[in-house]
Amino acid sequence: PFHDELTWEQVVDYAFLSDFDLLGGGREDIRDEPWAKPSGRIAMDLYFKIERAGEEVERLNIEIRRLVTYMRDEDGFLRRAWVSIRESAGEAMAHQVHLYWMRQGPFHDEHRYRRHALQRLLGFSG
Repeated sequence: PFHDELTWEQVVDYAFLSDFDLLGGGREDIRDEPWAKPSGRIAMDLYFKIERAGEEVERLNIEIRRLVTYMRDEDGFLRRAWVSIRESAGEAMAHQVHLYWMRQGPFHDEHRYRRHALQRLLGFSG
């Protein structure tokens, strides 16, 4: 059977293989089934995204805790390294450690700010 020709705009708009209408070329034309229509596929995609959302929240709570722990540990490590290197290797080397430490500060501040915003969300435990 002949199929409708796809335009370049349609191909570019399709994000996934499931968006292409490949179902009309079989023995039975199943294009009229609810699950074969674009609106049905969108509904199924949304349903399964909602089903997995709880699991994603659990994983994110764990990852957020890990990130906060990493930032705290790195800050402590760099502070101790700065003091130790200043005493043993001199000011020049200690200055380089201090520069790196100070460069990390804005990144950590941004992550702390975002974590603070996340704390207000339903389901947050990290």
